[in-house]
Amino acid sequence: LRGWNMCDQSSNRLMDSFARHHLAALPHGSIALTSGDLQYYPLLYLQLCENVRRDVQVVNTAMMKGEWFLEKQGKTHFRDISFPAPVYMPGVTTCSESLYNIRCLLEENPSPLWTKQRK
Repeated sequence: LRGWNMCDQSSNRLMDSFARHHLAALPHGSIALTSGDLQYYPLLYLQLCENVRRDVQVVNTAMMKGEWFLEKQGKTHFRDISFPAPVYMPGVTTCSESLYNIRCLLEENPSPLWTKQRK
Protein backbone atom coordinates (compact mmCIF):
# COMPACT_ATOMS: atom_id res chain seq x y z
CA LEU A 1 0.00 0.00 0.00
CA ARG A 2 1.58 3.24 -1.10
CA GLY A 3 0.95 6.56 0.56
CA TRP A 4 -0.36 4.97 3.77
CA ASN A 5 1.85 7.14 5.99
CA MET A 6 0.31 10.29 4.49
CA CYS A 7 -3.23 9.07 5.26
CA ASP A 8 -2.71 7.40 8.64
CA GLN A 9 -4.84 9.16 11.26
CA SER A 10 -4.47 6.57 14.03
CA SER A 11 -2.70 9.05 16.32
CA ASN A 12 -5.13 11.92 15.64
CA ARG A 13 -6.86 12.53 19.00
CA LEU A 14 -8.71 15.73 18.04
CA MET A 15 -12.29 14.43 18.41
CA ASP A 16 -11.45 12.43 21.51
CA SER A 17 -9.97 15.53 23.11
CA PHE A 18 -12.94 17.65 21.99
CA ALA A 19 -15.46 15.24 23.51
CA ARG A 20 -13.58 14.70 26.77
CA HIS A 21 -13.16 18.45 27.35
CA HIS A 22 -16.82 19.17 26.62
CA LEU A 23 -18.12 16.44 28.91
CA ALA A 24 -15.69 17.42 31.68
CA ALA A 25 -16.89 21.03 31.59
CA LEU A 26 -20.56 20.19 32.19
CA PRO A 27 -22.18 20.14 35.64
CA HIS A 28 -23.51 16.82 36.94
CA GLY A 29 -26.81 15.81 35.34
CA SER A 30 -26.55 18.24 32.43
CA ILE A 31 -28.36 18.06 29.12
CA ALA A 32 -25.90 18.63 26.25
CA LEU A 33 -27.58 19.80 23.05
CA THR A 34 -25.60 19.10 19.89
CA SER A 35 -26.46 20.17 16.36
CA GLY A 36 -25.08 17.35 14.27
CA ASP A 37 -23.08 14.17 13.92
CA LEU A 38 -19.64 15.74 14.32
CA GLN A 39 -20.41 16.84 17.89
CA TYR A 40 -22.86 14.07 18.80
CA TYR A 41 -21.07 10.82 18.02
CA PRO A 42 -17.74 11.49 19.80
CA LEU A 43 -19.70 12.35 22.98
CA LEU A 44 -21.92 9.30 22.59
CA TYR A 45 -18.92 7.05 21.96
CA LEU A 46 -17.23 8.14 25.18
CA GLN A 47 -20.41 7.57 27.15
CA LEU A 48 -21.42 4.22 25.71
CA CYS A 49 -18.03 2.63 25.00
CA GLU A 50 -15.75 4.16 27.63
CA ASN A 51 -18.35 4.87 30.35
CA VAL A 52 -17.38 8.57 30.58
CA ARG A 53 -19.91 11.00 32.13
CA ARG A 54 -22.99 8.82 31.85
CA ASP A 55 -24.82 11.40 33.99
CA VAL A 56 -24.90 13.82 31.02
CA GLN A 57 -27.74 13.40 28.53
CA VAL A 58 -26.51 14.15 25.00
CA VAL A 59 -29.28 15.11 22.59
CA ASN A 60 -28.80 15.70 18.87
CA THR A 61 -31.15 18.54 17.87
CA ALA A 62 -30.94 17.47 14.21
CA MET A 63 -32.54 14.15 15.19
CA MET A 64 -35.24 15.89 17.23
CA LYS A 65 -36.68 17.21 13.94
CA GLY A 66 -37.77 13.71 12.91
CA GLU A 67 -41.31 12.61 13.69
CA TRP A 68 -39.84 9.27 14.83
CA PHE A 69 -37.53 10.83 17.44
CA LEU A 70 -39.85 11.12 20.44
CA GLU A 71 -41.29 7.62 20.07
CA LYS A 72 -38.04 5.81 19.22
CA GLN A 73 -35.50 7.73 21.30
CA GLY A 74 -37.10 10.44 23.39
CA LYS A 75 -39.18 8.16 25.58
CA THR A 76 -36.55 5.45 26.04
CA HIS A 77 -33.16 7.19 26.10
CA PHE A 78 -34.12 10.56 27.58
CA ARG A 79 -36.53 9.71 30.37
CA ASP A 80 -35.42 12.71 32.45
CA ILE A 81 -36.09 15.20 29.64
CA SER A 82 -39.59 16.48 29.07
CA PHE A 83 -40.30 17.15 25.39
CA PRO A 84 -43.09 19.75 24.99
CA ALA A 85 -44.44 18.31 21.71
CA PRO A 86 -43.74 15.44 19.30
CA VAL A 87 -41.62 17.38 16.76
CA TYR A 88 -38.82 19.93 17.19
CA MET A 89 -39.02 22.76 14.65
CA PRO A 90 -36.38 25.46 15.25
CA GLY A 91 -38.11 28.00 12.99
CA VAL A 92 -41.43 28.19 14.84
CA THR A 93 -41.94 31.27 17.00
CA THR A 94 -44.62 29.78 19.23
CA CYS A 95 -45.04 26.22 20.39
CA SER A 96 -48.10 24.08 19.90
CA GLU A 97 -49.24 20.57 20.76
CA SER A 98 -47.41 19.25 17.70
CA LEU A 99 -44.31 21.51 17.33
CA TYR A 100 -41.77 23.09 19.68
CA ASN A 101 -38.61 25.19 19.48
CA ILE A 102 -35.52 25.35 21.67
CA ARG A 103 -37.05 28.00 23.95
CA CYS A 104 -39.98 25.72 24.77
CA LEU A 105 -37.64 22.78 25.42
CA LEU A 106 -35.57 24.87 27.85
CA GLU A 107 -38.66 26.20 29.61
CA GLU A 108 -40.02 22.66 29.94
CA ASN A 109 -36.75 21.51 31.53
CA PRO A 110 -35.65 24.26 33.94
CA SER A 111 -32.02 24.30 34.93
CA PRO A 112 -30.14 26.57 37.33
CA LEU A 113 -27.68 27.27 34.52
CA TRP A 114 -30.38 28.41 32.07
CA THR A 115 -32.19 30.43 34.72
CA LYS A 116 -28.98 32.17 35.67
CA GLN A 117 -28.22 33.11 32.05
CA ARG A 118 -31.67 34.64 31.51
CA LYS A 119 -31.32 37.21 34.29
